[in-house]
Parts: sequence; C-alpha cells; structure tokens
Amino acid sequence: MILSYHGRTQDSQIQEALSQFSNSSYNKHAIAVYPNGSPLPSGNGYQWQGDPAADPSINDVLFTSDLIESLSQTYCIDPSRIYAAGKSNGAGFVNILACDPAMSSKIAAFAPVSAAIYLDAKNNTPPCNPSRTPVPLMEFHGYLDDTIAYNGFFRRGFFTYPIPQYIHDWAVRDGCSKKRKSTLCTGKGQSEVIEYEWKCRGVKDALVHYNISNIGHDWPSTYPNEDGDLTTCFDATTKIMEFFERHPLP
Repeated sequence: MILSYHGRTQDSQIQEALSQFSNSSYNKHAIAVYPNGSPLPSGNGYQWQGDPAADPSINDVLFTSDLIESLSQTYCIDPSRIYAAGKSNGAGFVNILACDPAMSSKIAAFAPVSAAIYLDAKNNTPPCNPSRTPVPLMEFHGYLDDTIAYNGFFRRGFFTYPIPQYIHDWAVRDGCSKKRKSTLCTGKGQSEVIEYEWKCRGVKDALVHYNISNIGHDWPSTYPNEDGDLTTCFDATTKIMEFFERHPLP
C-alpha cells in the first residue's frame, strides 16, 4: 500500500493526478491511498502537520496510524510493504513519519518530493528519532525551486531546511558510508539530473537524492503534469515504485 500526501492548499484529487500511483502503467501491485489533510481556514485546500500554520492540536501521525490500521482490516495488505510519498507540505509530513519511532517501524520506505521542512523559531532542525536504521528514503528536489529553495530560505517567518544539509543528516542517521554520484541526463535540450546514492549499514541505495537542474517546485516527470509544463528526463513515480519494490520492512 502506498500513501500519497498532497501539498498545502491542494487535495487528494490533485495528488492522485500528480503522483499517478493509481495508474496501472506505473503501479501494478499496490493499493494507492490519497488522504486529505485538515481543511485550511480559508477553505482553499488542506494542509498537514509540519507546516508553520498547522493547528498543533491536530495529530496527523495518529491519523495515519489509524488509517493504516483501518485499511489493513478492510483490504489484503502486506504489512511489510506499506510506503509513504508526498509533495511539498505532504513531503514534509512524510519526513515526520520517517522520523517518528512508531511510524518508522510500520512504513517500509519513504519518498518526499520537493519537501517543505521548516526549522523552528531557534533555527533548530525538526526532531528525528526513527526506531530502526537505516530508514530507506528517496528525495527529489528541483534546483530552481523558488517555493522551498534547494539551499534553504526564509519563508513565512521561518527558515526552510537546506536540502544538502537535510540529506547529510539522513546519511549520518542511517549510518551511510559509500556514496555514488552519477549523471542521469545532460546535454543540449535536456536537464541535468544528478543522482546521489548511499549504501547504509550494508543496505544498497538505502538513501537516494535527485538534484534536477531545470525544474522548480515540481513533481519530476517526462511530460507536463499538475505542477506545470517543466519536464525532465525521468519520471519520479517510476523511480519511487522501483525504490519501494526494493525496500520492504526487514
């Protein structure tokens, strides 16, 4: 089962169209689930825990745990193959799930895209205490992202987590040693995509990061999608599905 979380001001329908996990050409085996977060006061979409404006009384981690339990009672779901992906605020929430002691033991692998992760008022990184190591994680980020800047930025009263530092911290947390860097595509008329892959505590590609040179706050795709017309040389959904397939719970 794949849980796919929408961005702030968006909803489950937009996330389904964007991530395409319910498209059988990408996903032939898993149940795709698109939850809605809590409604924004403006009535313009939904948001998840982890955004600076999120209601602190709403516990989306507990909601996710209850959702997994409910769906597992209704459908035939392999408990070792439950996964989480998301975009923007939804990707930031996916990181919260990866860092949560209970959820990191229930969810096998995580795939945040254009993750919106905010530092606190004292510029401290969010707490992260997974109950296992390594926690398989694959992150995608456009280098031209002007919403959640690749190298961090002051936004809505808080600094965002610089992506290089974010990946470094996961590499330390996951006990990663060997890093491999490769170029997926480059040249005239193409974007440059740099793939970084780490071996962590003997687990190959437990941590993977994609730096995409020519896109912004987008879900990487070879065709125009719900995020806009910017395209790159690969589909994030394909990469995520392959990553999830390789990483069930131990």
